[in-house]
Amino acid sequence: MTSRPNAYHLFFDGNRRVGREKKSNMNETGFPLLSKRLANLPDCEGFIFRGFHRLSARNLLHLEAKLAFLEHRLEQTDTAAKLGDSESLRSLRSWEAFEENARRADRPEKEQMELNEEIRTTLASYRKS
Repeated sequence: MTSRPNAYHLFFDGNRRVGREKKSNMNETGFPLLSKRLANLPDCEGFIFRGFHRLSARNLLHLEAKLAFLEHRLEQTDTAAKLGDSESLRSLRSWEAFEENARRADRPEKEQMELNEEIRTTLASYRKS
């Protein structure tokens, strides 16, 4: 006759004992179980994670290249605005004029506003990385 299991059961990985878990956790497997076991190690000694430094560097390089390209495009739109009509010049000097003109589909400020938004988004992503 076998005895009833107590609140804890031994978990085995093949023939190797890997720890004790509560009975309610017996169905956990994969990432949930592994993360729980790593978190329970004293001083988080089991935290041996890849840094993905090569991928991080490549991501930063791509973001920098994109920002350099966007910066070049912004400089081109500034140059075109300097050579443009009086509204374009006014937009270079006043945020209110720029914002007002950007609402009109027939004005070059609309494209420049979209470019500014793309720069803002890309810069935020770059700074987070």
